[in-house]
Amino acid sequence: MEKKVLILSQEQPPVVGGAGIIAKQLFDTLTVRGWDVFINKPHANFPRIIILFLSFLNVLKSKKYHRVIINDLFYKKIFCLLIKLYKPKNTLIYLHGSEPEFLLNSPFYKGRFIILCLESKKIIAVSDYMKEKFLTNLLAHPNYSEIEKKIVVIKNGVDTKLFHNGVDTKLFHNKEIPPKNFINIATCCRLEWGKGFEDMTSVVLKLLDKNINCHWYIAGEGKDSKSIKAYITEKNIIDNVTFLGVLTPIEVAGLFNICHFMLLLSNFKESLGLAYMEASCCGCYSIGRNSYGVKEAIINGETGALVNSVDDAFNVILTDKPEPQSIALSAIKAFSYNAMYQRLEHLF
Repeated sequence: MEKKVLILSQEQPPVVGGAGIIAKQLFDTLTVRGWDVFINKPHANFPRIIILFLSFLNVLKSKKYHRVIINDLFYKKIFCLLIKLYKPKNTLIYLHGSEPEFLLNSPFYKGRFIILCLESKKIIAVSDYMKEKFLTNLLAHPNYSEIEKKIVVIKNGVDTKLFHNGVDTKLFHNKEIPPKNFINIATCCRLEWGKGFEDMTSVVLKLLDKNINCHWYIAGEGKDSKSIKAYITEKNIIDNVTFLGVLTPIEVAGLFNICHFMLLLSNFKESLGLAYMEASCCGCYSIGRNSYGVKEAIINGETGALVNSVDDAFNVILTDKPEPQSIALSAIKAFSYNAMYQRLEHLF
């Protein structure tokens, strides 16, 4: 029993999202490291009532495992619904970003989620910013100190066997690699307006206005895919843009290896930003906003640039000359998941 670990996460690939990526990474890496790991089937296409029933069963089954990782928001809500029947003490609760908005600010879920946190073995925040954000929403709560003691920061790590400089770019989606005199820009995220697509489009427009040969590769899908594609088409830059859809991890690594910059000017309060870290491990210079958890995913001036405006991002692409091997060396040293999993296993 001591080696049995259960991961509960409704969000899993091919759904694009940080929590899903981490669920897959947890399963693969803990298995390789000798743990007996199980992960639920997401059943995304089932009727909602069936999904809820199967999810309740997964929670009740979790009693027989040595450790249970509650990974995404969906399963946190399921545990909250059952908290009066089952108070688990073998759980590790991951905080990815939206817990304050959807749980602590909810009259229904707040009290239940706090009980779940108090009963858990540990609470794992994926960044220092995420820990601070979570605790800020509990400042007046009588159990603040007890919950604070339960939180450990274990930053998401990068699988550097997959994301590294030198990945075979033939594995990149069977696309023709553009001429070497082009500046290639990657964006890998959910296609939602909040990820900064208006500002990123402005950056590309400014580059083309300066007669800079560039191409923008956009990987991912999302609820705003259609309107984002229409907007970029209306701006008459579609010849310089390729929409790639959802890519496999090896295809993402190939994309980062043919691109000079990874541009993601998200307006969300990102808890960390795994895509910046994966890109820089491949030698691709990451450009993100100088705010929230992004500041922990980019080493400014080494693995990428933290910017405050569209003009800042434009100037980085215009003037910086990234050296892929140097970027990758710095990034792998800082972001490899080896340290992350050593700390996680201590909690087992």
